[in-house]
Amino acid sequence: MNARRKGPLLLQKRGVQNVVNHSVLVVKKKHDRSNDSINHKTISAGNFLKLPSFVSNLTVHCDEHQIKYEKYCPDHQLLLCKKCIAATHKTCKNLMSLDQLTKNTKPSIPTNIMKYIDCIKMTIQNIKQNRNGILTRVHNQIENIQKEISKFRSQLNKSLDNMEMELIKEIETVEKNTSGQLAILNKDLQEHENNVEEIKSGIERLEKYGTDFQIFLATNKIENLVHTEEEYIQSILKKKSLKI
Repeated sequence: MNARRKGPLLLQKRGVQNVVNHSVLVVKKKHDRSNDSINHKTISAGNFLKLPSFVSNLTVHCDEHQIKYEKYCPDHQLLLCKKCIAATHKTCKNLMSLDQLTKNTKPSIPTNIMKYIDCIKMTIQNIKQNRNGILTRVHNQIENIQKEISKFRSQLNKSLDNMEMELIKEIETVEKNTSGQLAILNKDLQEHENNVEEIKSGIERLEKYGTDFQIFLATNKIENLVHTEEEYIQSILKKKSLKI
């Protein structure tokens, strides 16, 4: 949409001299045969390469419909192709052909544009100068902050050393208590592991050597023993952490 607002051009930049020369020659031949180009002038390849990129990159074809612009709508400040006119500008009454744009008045850059450009440039320079001053002040502040941090770090290190000593004492106490609890727990776990292994071994011997009647009588006892061990395991699992 922005490219269409800046007006028509007859050429597009190709980037390399030999390609540009060829393209300009082809466009010129077509231009000379075209009735729509009576009031347009061609441009040499050398001059074309001197154009700024925001001009040389403009196109005479509609970006949306990929066909040539034919009219200009001063009400909306848009270049239009046939499809644009049919789709959204049927009611516009002041449409102008591209020839009309430059027929009676030679296009020129408004003089106030250069004033705006100079003003913008000066403003940019002032902003840069201001920002450089800010940068200097920030740098000085950083140096002062670093000095304060260094001083604070020295004081903090002393406090941290004292805290470290106290924490080490507490950790050693916790480690001692935890080790004692773990020793008790491991002993208890080993005892129940032995119980489970004994139950398993007993079942294997019962199935191998016992009678059907003995198996029948022992089944209830075995279930009670297994249930006891299962309850123990569940009680351990419910304890998410050891009490320290």
